[in-house]
Order: sequence, then C-alpha cells, then structure tokens
Amino acid sequence: MIWHDERREEQVRAELLRQMRVDLIEPPTAAQVNTIIRSALHQADERAVAEVAARLARAKDCTPRLDALVFTGPTGDDTDPGDSATVDGDDTADEDDVESVLADIKAHPGNVSLNSLLDEISKLGQVRAVGVPAKAFTGIGCDSCRTRA
Repeated sequence: MIWHDERREEQVRAELLRQMRVDLIEPPTAAQVNTIIRSALHQADERAVAEVAARLARAKDCTPRLDALVFTGPTGDDTDPGDSATVDGDDTADEDDVESVLADIKAHPGNVSLNSLLDEISKLGQVRAVGVPAKAFTGIGCDSCRTRA
C-alpha cells in the first residue's frame, strides 16, 4: 500500500486510481477519493507515531531523557520538577527565567564567537545525551523524505 511510504497526496491518488483500474473497480467521486486519501494518510501517520513511540519506550532510559529535554523549569536551576523555590512568599518563577532544554537548543546562535561556538557544542551534547536509538525512525516516511534529512 503506497500510503505507508508515500506522503504526497497526488502520488497516493494516482496509485489508488491505478489500483482501482487494475481491480476493475469504478472509482468514487473526487470528494470521496479525497476522503479516502486523507483517512489513509492520517492512519499511516498514527501508526508511524505509535511505532516510533514504542521503539523509544523500549530503549533504555530514553523516555525520561526525552521528558527532561522538554521539561520547562527555572533556568540555571537543576531542581526536580516537583521542587519549587519561594522568593518573598511568591512560589512562581518569572516567565523570563523559565526555559526548557529544547527551547535552549532551538535558540538562535547569535554572532559567531568562541562563546557562541561553545554554546552550540553544549547544545549538541544535550541532543546526543538523549540517546535516541539509531533505528528509532527506520522505515518511517518516504524515501524522498529520508534523503532530504
């Protein structure tokens, strides 16, 4: 089935109509074909996400590391998510002082300097520390998508 490997609606439509001709099935209306294609692509996406999630869950300690990657906590504070600091009776952190590791990784590097280079190396280390298995995404997506990545 083409929608397992192909993400472009036009290609899926062409293959669906070709297969219907081979099977001597009268094609449904254009609107029905669009519904079939959207449904098939959505189901393929759902299966792919479930498969990757299962692979990541099977990888030793990968799930907690991914959780830590997106955890939003006070910047510069290595406390656990349940810990909170109280400042003058206020137990909420200033929004400017809250950032996830992922937000830090996505941050623009700024002007090129030794400090920005060291920051980018640190970001790379944070990504590598997550330890996503090399085969977590094997077989997911189309060939053209994999060659672009």
